[in-house]
Amino acid sequence: MSTSTDSYEVQRRIATVLRLPPGSVTADTELADVVTDSFALVEMMIELQEDYGVHLTQEDIQPLRTAGDVAGLIARRVTQAT
Repeated sequence: MSTSTDSYEVQRRIATVLRLPPGSVTADTELADVVTDSFALVEMMIELQEDYGVHLTQEDIQPLRTAGDVAGLIARRVTQAT
C-alpha cells in the first residue's frame, strides 16, 4: 500500500496503470482522454484501491472527470480511513 496521496504521486500511478509515459498525466488530464475503455477505467480504479488501501464505489467514480478529481478522492478516502 502506498503512503503518499499527494496529487503528483496519484497522477504518476494513473500513468503507470494506463501504460502512459511518466509525467503525461497531470491534475487537469481528462480521464476520457486517457482511459481507452471501461475495462481500463475499472483496472485503474482497482489498482488505486489496492495501492492506497481504500474502497471506492461506482457512485464515487462516476462523477470523476480529471486525474486531479481521482487524486482528491483518494486523498479524502485515505484521510477518512485513518
